[in-house]
Amino acid sequence: MGLGDNRRSPKMRRKISQRKLKARIQRRRARAAEERGTRKGTPAKSSKKKSSS
Repeated sequence: MGLGDNRRSPKMRRKISQRKLKARIQRRRARAAEERGTRKGTPAKSSKKKSSS
């Protein structure tokens, strides 16, 4: 954005809404991971793939 540009321009509205959307998704993922970790009693980060050798 240049000097004197309006922060309510369509471009800024898109950027702000995109930032809020990504923040919402991030919060939802963090909450879901936290619930998974506490409910099962397993670590929050676990992969489903197991290497079979």
